[in-house]
Amino acid sequence: MKIAFLVFLSLLSFTDVPASPSFHETDWDLVSSEQGILTYQLKKSPSDAVVFRGQVDLEADRVTVLSVMNSPELRGSWMDGILSSEKVQSLDGFNRIEYYKIHVPWPFQNRDFVFKVSGNWDKEKDVVDLMAESTTHPDRPEQSGIVRGNMVWGRTRVFPAQVPGKVTLDLSAAIQPKGVVPLWLIRLTQKNWPRNTLTKLKKVIESKDAPRSAEIEAYFKAP
Repeated sequence: MKIAFLVFLSLLSFTDVPASPSFHETDWDLVSSEQGILTYQLKKSPSDAVVFRGQVDLEADRVTVLSVMNSPELRGSWMDGILSSEKVQSLDGFNRIEYYKIHVPWPFQNRDFVFKVSGNWDKEKDVVDLMAESTTHPDRPEQSGIVRGNMVWGRTRVFPAQVPGKVTLDLSAAIQPKGVVPLWLIRLTQKNWPRNTLTKLKKVIESKDAPRSAEIEAYFKAP
C-alpha cells in the first residue's frame, strides 16, 4: 500500500515520541524473522507516533549499499509510492539535504518531505551511522494541496555482519503523521513495511547491476 511509505519518512511535531533512536536490544521486541529479514517493535511505543526497525544481512560491501541507497533513480524500485526524489543540496561527506514527494491514495493528500541527512564512519568499529531529520530549504517551500511531512528521526546503520563477506543494514524511524491520515491506519500498514522494503532493497543491492559510487568509495579510502 502506498500509505506504508509514510512509515519510512514522516514527521516531527510530537509529544511523547522518542527524541532519538534506541539500539539497546532490550528496548525492542522481535516481531518477525522471515527469509533473513528481522523486524522489530519498540516495547514502549509512543501514543502519537509510529516507530519501526528492520535489519538484514547483505552479500555486498558498504560502498554498494550506500551507493544504492543514495541513488534517486533507484528509489522507486524499493520505496513504494515515490513520485519524485532528489538531492536538494550536497554538503560534505555523507551530509546532504533531500526532497521526497510521494503518492498517497484517495481520499488523502500526497506528502512531501525535506530532510537533512548527516552521518559519520566510526573507523575503529567500522560502523557507518546516518541520521535524518526534517529541515527546511528555500528551494523547496510547502505547496498547496500537498501535506508537508516532518521526520522525527530516521537512522541507517551499516556494519560488518557476523557472517564473513556480508554487511548488516539496520534501518529505523519514528514518525508522527500530519494531515488527516489516521495513525491506526499507518500502524496497520507499517507492520509489514520493513520486511517488504528490505526484501526489495536486498534484491537491488545484491544485483550485478548495483551501482558503486566513486565519491563514496573515495570517502572510505581517504586517510
